[in-house]
Amino acid sequence: MASSDRTAEIWSTRLQRELLALTSVEDDKDHIETLPNFIKVTDHELDITKAVCKVSFDIEVEYEEKAEGAEEGAETEGEAALKTGHVALTLDASLPKKAD
Repeated sequence: MASSDRTAEIWSTRLQRELLALTSVEDDKDHIETLPNFIKVTDHELDITKAVCKVSFDIEVEYEEKAEGAEEGAETEGEAALKTGHVALTLDASLPKKAD
């Protein structure tokens, strides 16, 4: 088996295993989550023959919105309410192709 074939085989096996872990839902009480609860897998594309693997995530972030004109470091009365936003992230774990 050629070195590049072995690399592709290892790549595909590893990606399939990781993708299954990220996208499966376990009801077992002893199950340990793969991702923290603020990160969700929204989509994935896996094409072994083209050596393509892309996984999209939705990441929930909390932030404090500053009032317009408020200065950095200035104290405000009471606790500011945190707002929730979402960041979309796509990870491309595709195998690099050699130029022909």
